[in-house]
Amino acid sequence: MLPPEEHARAASEADYHAQLRIEHVEVAANEARLRGRVVRVFRGPASLRDAPLALSVSCFGAGEVADTAPGDSGSFPVDALRPGAILEAYLNRTPSGAEIAAGLCGIVPGESDAPLLAIAKRDADSPGVEPSRRFPARALLLAAAFALAGLLVYRFLL
Repeated sequence: MLPPEEHARAASEADYHAQLRIEHVEVAANEARLRGRVVRVFRGPASLRDAPLALSVSCFGAGEVADTAPGDSGSFPVDALRPGAILEAYLNRTPSGAEIAAGLCGIVPGESDAPLLAIAKRDADSPGVEPSRRFPARALLLAAAFALAGLLVYRFLL
């Protein structure tokens, strides 16, 4: 797990910050290949909206332990990666498209007008993000639930 200052640096240096509606999931071992469409762009060109995008994320199945520390971003229970789910991510350009910056992504409750994962200072301080929307209660509850689930799985399987 990266220290908070490294997360903030990676988020600030990311090329894009967007939400993706997952349309297709392929799972192999502990990696899921996601295909979907960009539904919101918080950083990057507006033309990115509605663009198809393919990304890879770490995942784990029922009864397995995540490869990352509990509460770390970028690793998901495979059941959470379903068509229709919304993934919010900080992204970097690559020759083949884009990749998630330092695992900075999360499944969010739905499309939103403001970022729900406001890790970079410039995202949290942007004029479009009201202070009450920077870390909405439901996003924090979702993160806490995943952290608790990770701890329980870790505790009972070891």
